Amino acid sequence: MSDTFRLMTANLYDGNVDPAALSRVLDEVAPDIVVCQEFAHNVAEVVAAHFPYTDLHPASGYQGRAVASRFPFAPGTLNLPVRRASLATFAPGTHPALPKGLQLIGAHLVNPIDRPLRVTSAIRRQQVTGILEHVADTRQPQVVAGDLNATPVYRSYKRLASELTDMPGTVGAVRTWGPWPWFPRVLRIDHIFASGLECRAVHRVKVTGGDHSLLVVDLRSKT
Repeated sequence: MSDTFRLMTANLYDGNVDPAALSRVLDEVAPDIVVCQEFAHNVAEVVAAHFPYTDLHPASGYQGRAVASRFPFAPGTLNLPVRRASLATFAPGTHPALPKGLQLIGAHLVNPIDRPLRVTSAIRRQQVTGILEHVADTRQPQVVAGDLNATPVYRSYKRLASELTDMPGTVGAVRTWGPWPWFPRVLRIDHIFASGLECRAVHRVKVTGGDHSLLVVDLRSKT
């Protein structure tokens, strides 16, 4: 087995991503772990068919979320305001790239332009605070991944980047979102932050019907 593992974060556009296209992407990219946001019922069977270990919570709107993996993990939930985050804890030695284990948080922050803006801004601060408090309480290597609705100029991004390393940013960050599925990707709002890990490669993968490209990184434990 490799000393790296492949992690994908995927906003699946609330049922608009084509399930067959997603299946092909999972076959071709072969991620070891996938973290999903806007995870609708129409893609649940596709993800379940590709991974032996899953924690799937399909729903309409913005509440659907999932974690799926090729190796075992203990699932959990982080109760953030408005949108829950997924937790996945991988025991030390579960994979050669994880000698110290891994704590994964899959998050989807509320959109900063949702009105009323003052309320939305307060919710986002609380969400990021909840994530960082959980990170501070965990000794294992950490990953925070998902659609964070924040470019690098946003305060929420900067707060996370002050405590964790922007993995794609270390080797070649890519833009992941466009306003329509057919539109060029114009903003980088999907992120993978980590501690105790290093990034070896980053990939951006389009999937039919999605307004987000899927963000993929190859990670390994720091020596």
